[in-house]
Amino acid sequence: MKQEKIKVLVVDDSPFARHAISQMISQTPHIEVIGSVSGGLEAMKFLEKKKPDMITLDIEMPEMNGFTFLKWLMATHPLPVLIVSSRSESQNVFKALELGALDFVAKPGHNASVDLLNVKEELIGKIEIISKIPRDRIKKQVAIFSTPHSPRATETKPEVRLQEKTRIRKDGEFPTFGSVGPKTGQADIVVIGASTGGPAAIQMIISSLPSDLQVPIVIVQHMPPNFTHSFAQRLDSLGRLRVKEAEEGDRLWPGQIYVAPGGYNLIAKKGFEANKLYLESKTDEDRYVPSVDKTMDSIAEIYGKGTLGVILTGMGNDGSRGIKTIKSYGGVALAESEETAVVYGMPRVPVQLGLIDQVFSIHDMAEQIVKLCRSTL
Repeated sequence: MKQEKIKVLVVDDSPFARHAISQMISQTPHIEVIGSVSGGLEAMKFLEKKKPDMITLDIEMPEMNGFTFLKWLMATHPLPVLIVSSRSESQNVFKALELGALDFVAKPGHNASVDLLNVKEELIGKIEIISKIPRDRIKKQVAIFSTPHSPRATETKPEVRLQEKTRIRKDGEFPTFGSVGPKTGQADIVVIGASTGGPAAIQMIISSLPSDLQVPIVIVQHMPPNFTHSFAQRLDSLGRLRVKEAEEGDRLWPGQIYVAPGGYNLIAKKGFEANKLYLESKTDEDRYVPSVDKTMDSIAEIYGKGTLGVILTGMGNDGSRGIKTIKSYGGVALAESEETAVVYGMPRVPVQLGLIDQVFSIHDMAEQIVKLCRSTL
């Protein structure tokens, strides 16, 4: 039986971007562009006549920007949306993901065919993934992230103004637990892995954590270079704990969160005064960079049974080996439920292998992380 082509609508106010994206898609036999329009208003008119399987969407457009169009689309014609954005708009990308977009790619530049070739593989791969996500799941995701959530894990804690957050400590400084008390739970460190659908899920978790959580948290989200820095800044602005993009030689301090930088694998190494994070360049064998597996492996080797691994939404099996390593050292593993995961690929594999201790919806994940960091099993 002949496979039906994936039908794509391209929405972008840049003629160059529309042409480049359409050309890359048209060169793929099982995907076709059924429309190419310059803005949200044109896209609305197009959708009255034709039904694409998915949409690629620019954010900054005249007359109707991507945010307004997304809100209208998710309320009236929920479809998989892939944001195609310039790196300078990285903060806006994460807002778009909260409004219902499923993933993003960096917009091709004007300067090189090599740039287009690099983008093409990522663009096609993500179109193939998100075009298959059912419409009812998209509706459910929009409902989850559009409903204000009251973080149950922190409801007894006083609000902490952002300017009062603990700053990232520099080498040579040591943590003082006097005002918040020492960590007393089983988990000594938390490492979170995610891919497609991860940014919104991670934002929900981090914004729900209390200011006195005394363990380091390491986040590995599949994301291209430059965007991870903006992602860390956004998480820092939303939560009570300090968040930064990890850098070479960062010490793993309690109560601070580190985001693996795009384009590198993030590896933990044991130190005399403090355990540290190091960046490793991509190798030909690496399928995912940053790799959830590599980060989890290295952390489990240091922290052993004090490691808490968390697998969230995403396509593929990255993190399964890392979870297996965590379990082999006696650590604890949690996974996001199929009910709330945008793509139930990354959680499904370790669940089916029997490696996961407990499965929770994204609503409950922060609360369970806090419990494991504050009390023994």
